[in-house]
Amino acid sequence: MKKIKKNKLSIYHKIGIIYVIILLTISTAYSFLSENLSLEATTSIKSSDKNYKVEVTPISKTDYKGIYYYEYNVIITYLGTETTTGWTTYIDVPYTTQITGCYNANSCDIEGQVLTVTNADYNASLSPSNTSASFNIKFETDEADYSLNILDVQFKTGNTTTDPDPTPNPNPDKPTAVDYVKISYVMQNDWGNRQWHVLTIENVSDSVTITSWTATLKVSSSDTMTNANIWGGTYSYDEASGIITVSGPSWSPSLAPSSKAEINFQITPPEPELISFEGITSTGEKITTTIN
Repeated sequence: MKKIKKNKLSIYHKIGIIYVIILLTISTAYSFLSENLSLEATTSIKSSDKNYKVEVTPISKTDYKGIYYYEYNVIITYLGTETTTGWTTYIDVPYTTQITGCYNANSCDIEGQVLTVTNADYNASLSPSNTSASFNIKFETDEADYSLNILDVQFKTGNTTTDPDPTPNPNPDKPTAVDYVKISYVMQNDWGNRQWHVLTIENVSDSVTITSWTATLKVSSSDTMTNANIWGGTYSYDEASGIITVSGPSWSPSLAPSSKAEINFQITPPEPELISFEGITSTGEKITTTIN
């Protein structure tokens, strides 16, 4: 009887060991599968008030001595009705980011925490019948847990070119009513120690191009521009006066009829104050306004 009891205990013991091994195997396999799924997941982004959607697919992530190497593929789907002549994608990246590969794009440039990707010659033109363009980027950073964050995509269409031979105004110094321009300046998001503001300049005329324009903002604290990210246009900052001057992007400095420009600011509070706007139309008229 004792011998039989001993054999029974031995069998139960073996069953227990096998059960534990199975649990550990399942747990390890699940962990490995979860990691692979997180690397292979595709993120689709579509903004309700934008004319595009974006699909971001992580291709790989490796690390070596605390430096992490990422590769992403990005597909832009254009939802507009006019044929584009170019596009620019703005991506939020860590400060320590360095580009190691840029494919299907003319340039991948980093300023602050904004990576700007511009179209290649062969994928600049998008239309309702040819809606998609893709690019691939590789970069390194010391940020271990990073996911690609698309800030915005802006398109250049055939209507956003500057009038090469504007008709001169016989009295160019005479200010005109600001009927051509609609200006909005709104907070997009507030994270407490960081804010995201969007300045929109819209040409509401259906026939006159604004060939050049500048908007002026003033900061009350130099802290506002510490680690600031500004994209969607060109800008300069005079620390002594606290003045920020912004204008259209270099690839599209003018505003065609019924078009608009969006300048994005990610800054440290307090927010810059919008104080004035100036522009010149294709008919030589001068637009000036002071924002109260």
